[in-house]
Amino acid sequence: MSELKEQRYIIEIAKVQGVAKAAENLFISQPALSKFLTRTEEMYGVQLFERIGKKMIPTYAVFGIRKTDRKTGPGL
Repeated sequence: MSELKEQRYIIEIAKVQGVAKAAENLFISQPALSKFLTRTEEMYGVQLFERIGKKMIPTYAVFGIRKTDRKTGPGL
């Protein structure tokens, strides 16, 4: 998976504060997005979101990704 696509996925989850709505907005299945998030957190050894009830609040690790993404290009 491309780094840009990974960043889009993480940013969309942060923006809508949930996997189900993010998956809908990204036109992918919710289980696929959940699996992506779990694998990404395991791969980097960092929790990207605090799960509070049904909301997913981004941790500081996500802010580095968001800052990098803004430099990548418009429309993200």
